[in-house]
Amino acid sequence: MSTIFVLFFFGIAGLIGLWALACLISALIKKGPIDLLKSYFSALSGGDKPNEKE
Repeated sequence: MSTIFVLFFFGIAGLIGLWALACLISALIKKGPIDLLKSYFSALSGGDKPNEKE
């Protein structure tokens, strides 16, 4: 019984990891690595998004 739980748990975790990797690759393709890092640090600091400054 516990083997099935472990396989299910790691299977779901693997699917979530693949989804996260696909999202990261998509963002890198759309915005590029520099803009992705700018947006990341902007989100951490709570500032405006780099694309929304007037």
